[in-house]
Formats: sequence, structure tokens, C-alpha cells
Amino acid sequence: MTKYSTDLKIEVAKQYLSGKYSYSTLAQMYGIKSLSNIRVWTAKAKAQGFESLRVTHQYKSYSPDEKLAVVDYYRTHDVGVHIVAAKFNISPSQVCSWNKRFEEDGASGLRRNGKEENPP
Repeated sequence: MTKYSTDLKIEVAKQYLSGKYSYSTLAQMYGIKSLSNIRVWTAKAKAQGFESLRVTHQYKSYSPDEKLAVVDYYRTHDVGVHIVAAKFNISPSQVCSWNKRFEEDGASGLRRNGKEENPP
């Protein structure tokens, strides 16, 4: 079960993007404990539209090339993880995780679980 419904995410993002409310005000109005949730929702809605906030329960695996594209974008653009996450429709924590693996092991670290996908 997800913590916040699709309808709530869309409503909060619309309210913020209307320019009438701050993150803090919306958090109080809707009982949202973390302002970063609202930041993520609004960045995602702005980058990809409100439908991108729809709650899905699908696992998606990413190829090493897709992971490298995310890391490359993050490292070459002067934007935060929330903007990168919204652009690529992934979570901010995923951006951080892939970037950390890249820093530690280079491109080979972006293979599944940081290991060879097809071991010998």
C-alpha cells in the first residue's frame, strides 16, 4: 500500500504550482510530514505532467546504459537529485544510489547489484 494516493499527490502538486501555497502550508493542510515529498511531486508533475504521479506497483529494471544516462545527466547538469529523478521518472534515492555506485566502481558498478549480470 502506498502512503499517499494519486489524487492527493495531484491535488497537492496543482495547489503548489498554482503559486498560492508554499510547501510548508501544503504540508500542514494535507498532513504531509516531509516537505521533500511535495518537492518530488511538483518537480515530477512539472517535468512530465500530472499523470506521472499515478501510483503504480510495477518493478522496472534498468539497463546499465539507462543507469549511466541518469548518472551522466546528474553529474553534468547543475540540478539536484529531485529534478533528475523527475526527468527520468525514478526516485531521488535511486539517482543517489546509482551515482554512489558509479563513484565507487565506475560504469561497471552500474550493472545489476554492482556485479556482472552474466557471471562466468
